[in-house]
Amino acid sequence: MKRASFVFPFWKKEWFWSWKKGSFSSFRQAVFLSFIGHLIFIGLLIITEQGHFLGSHKSFDSESPWLTKLNSSSASALLPLLPPSLQDSLFDSIDKFRLPDGEKAALLEKLLQSWIDYYGDQLPEKQRNLPPEDLFKFWRQQPYFDFDSGDTVIPVLPPFESEELELFFLPKEKKDRLREFKSRGELNRRDLVIYRNRVIIRTPGGEVAIPEEYFFRQCPYEQLLACGAGLFYITEGFPTLEAQDDVGGSQEKELRETESIEQESVMKKNGFRVILIPPSDETEEKTSLELKPEDDSDRLPLRLYQSNPTRVTQILDSLMAFSEGMQFKFFKEKYLDIYHPHQGDLPRFTRDFINSNLSNIIIAYNPIAGAFGFIEQLFFSKHLDYAFLEYWQRHPYTKTGWEALFYIASHLNFEKRGIAYLYSAYGETKRALTRWGRESDIYQKKAKAYIVKEVYEELTSTLERKNYQSLEEVLRWYTQKEKELYQFIAAHGPEVRSRALFSLALLYWEEGEEMKAIDIWQGLPPDYSSETFQDIREVLNYPTSMAKKIKMIGGVLNWERSDTNKKQLERLIKFHRWKVRVRTLPSL
Repeated sequence: MKRASFVFPFWKKEWFWSWKKGSFSSFRQAVFLSFIGHLIFIGLLIITEQGHFLGSHKSFDSESPWLTKLNSSSASALLPLLPPSLQDSLFDSIDKFRLPDGEKAALLEKLLQSWIDYYGDQLPEKQRNLPPEDLFKFWRQQPYFDFDSGDTVIPVLPPFESEELELFFLPKEKKDRLREFKSRGELNRRDLVIYRNRVIIRTPGGEVAIPEEYFFRQCPYEQLLACGAGLFYITEGFPTLEAQDDVGGSQEKELRETESIEQESVMKKNGFRVILIPPSDETEEKTSLELKPEDDSDRLPLRLYQSNPTRVTQILDSLMAFSEGMQFKFFKEKYLDIYHPHQGDLPRFTRDFINSNLSNIIIAYNPIAGAFGFIEQLFFSKHLDYAFLEYWQRHPYTKTGWEALFYIASHLNFEKRGIAYLYSAYGETKRALTRWGRESDIYQKKAKAYIVKEVYEELTSTLERKNYQSLEEVLRWYTQKEKELYQFIAAHGPEVRSRALFSLALLYWEEGEEMKAIDIWQGLPPDYSSETFQDIREVLNYPTSMAKKIKMIGGVLNWERSDTNKKQLERLIKFHRWKVRVRTLPSL
């Protein structure tokens, strides 16, 4: 994956020529002015023919030589009419692509042409100085850009406003290989055993029944291949959360722990050397959040549960007719941007929305199926992370803001498990791609295996450059970030402290540190309302050995997880999640 991010600055002034009225007292002056005007006009024509662009203050021959490849067209003619700040952002962003000069110039023309096409033959004067978020609306009109070479650039845009336009590069050779693997992975329903809308698959552990809609779902293979390792936080760093000086500093200090990093490695892949040195702080790029908190004092509290409890279910069910991104767009515009983030029912409603409508299920009955499912889900939900992070920064230390951070923590855990599946599936992907014939355990198996293989190789290459030396080290990075989030929430959010600590204990339990988890659970208030916690508390009070208690708690957690997944899967099947989410995606 090669990606560039367009970040357009807001400008406050229009750029224009101003003429002052005057009079010339003689015919000689008029002739002289006419002569000068013609010279200027001819000079502009010469410059336009040679360089195909005007109006910039840069020396593009040295900094962006590919601009000399621009063709004379209505698109390139628009360029000198744009503010210099916008020109610079466009040029600098395209420069980041490792593309031939001709394709860089073609990409710029295609972006500008899509803008012109929106308005027809002429672009209104007032549309030339639009703010960045409005410009993105034009570039959304063309879902991808094909070049004569066969390469493709894909805009991966969230369905809500953003200050950044990301473009992903998909080379022709990868597109061709993917097309071949897709054609070799088609399956006929007559070749499978399907019973009550379930596809029966034999696995080493026995037969499993996969929902038919999930098994045969259409997937955004090209987009996944273009995004690649960029779907994972660890490749770009995690945004930092800075606490306010007057909020819970001592509590946070008490919660922080100093942990020794064990230097172990199980990963001995080619090109991924094992040097037992922990990564320095410089290897992680931290993204800062720069939005300022908003004044919420004039917002009204949402009243929803007391007046009409069934209304909540009706709203959430009606939203399931849309993709996750469109659901969030509606929820944000209708509720998050309107109601008070700390008072009323918005925090509870947001939590129910996340749990009921944004939660998804990965059916990992096969290493390749599991790894691909994680990659696919990251593609559909990654932009929601940034949206929730933005909400937190605009409404920090509010009850709804905490819900946003809980979502991010959950997603970090999801990514961590996805990376583990990715590593475990890599060997199987190479074997699957070399086998001839069609295999019926996964629909379009070779295409899915190819995606997993390419993402894995790109991810390991990126991590090697960042000095990560083992899979364990990568997983520890995610675990540490998740711990920091829960510790941050517990230290600064008194109304959700018990919930954050309970989640932190679950994380310790997942990491095999059962006694740390039990110590936290035993310190929670007895009246904490979590049903799972009450079951755990009952086990801890049972008169038996600690080893027996640990085994019983494991059973409680496994049952709770299985029951939750079963209910969520039924909901996703009922509302056709996998058909709905691809309706708005372009076919490449």
